[in-house]
Amino acid sequence: MNQKIGFAMWLTAALVVIVLYPAPVVTAQTIWLSIIATENNIDKAVSTARALHTTENALEIVDTNDCRNLRKNLYVIASIDTQRHSAQKTIEKWRTRGFEDAYFRHCEIVQESRLALRIPPVDNSFIQNIIHPINWDLDEAITQVKFLNTDMAAIIKPHYQSDPEDIREGLKISIYLQWLKNNQRMQLFSDCIDPELSSNNQFLAVSCVTENAADHLLHSTSVFSLADGSLIFRQNRCREPEFTDNQLTCQEETVDADGKLLLKPAEHMLTVNNAIN
Repeated sequence: MNQKIGFAMWLTAALVVIVLYPAPVVTAQTIWLSIIATENNIDKAVSTARALHTTENALEIVDTNDCRNLRKNLYVIASIDTQRHSAQKTIEKWRTRGFEDAYFRHCEIVQESRLALRIPPVDNSFIQNIIHPINWDLDEAITQVKFLNTDMAAIIKPHYQSDPEDIREGLKISIYLQWLKNNQRMQLFSDCIDPELSSNNQFLAVSCVTENAADHLLHSTSVFSLADGSLIFRQNRCREPEFTDNQLTCQEETVDADGKLLLKPAEHMLTVNNAIN
């Protein structure tokens, strides 16, 4: 992303009201893909999905890297079924519409993947809107999942929100915590610019751009408890968070009178009892 995005950039992500969101999770280890088209990059996949999108079909973009048995580094536009016969019927339907090359394949889901959580590579907002950004591309719109342990994952989920006055041209990046066993999801930020995540067995630290000074982007780092997602610590002008046991280390940011950015390691002790309201 263009680093000189100006002071008009602001973080709409101050902590959002903490609400639990149910998120669909694929329980079957094998699913069936009714594949209508295949593309080799996300730009073409989004364009093809947009052209095929209607309110009557349920096509999704699937990253083949999320399937153990499929050829890697491709994106397929497909309908997802849990049964072979359902996929077969879906393919027959598409072939009657003129898509003679449509076919189905089974997918052995990679355990730690977006598809295991039924999260598409890109949010539907990028498919439903025709977008021609200048300062970012669709590679920056790809959703990332970071599995923190066997029970939890952090989700970095870009989405598009049309706003002619937005210097970031509609790109927003939400951050979620997801508990895998009870299938609950909590939004931590509605928009975190250039997120950087670090975690240990108790905490998740998220660094976001929140301001600029001279030509430099400055960050704020927030730390959340993995037990319940509560915010326990926040430090402005702090980037590159790392953990050593219950101690957070980050690079403290200052800008001198000449406009030079200075970074200095800073250490912060953490405790789960210091929740911030």
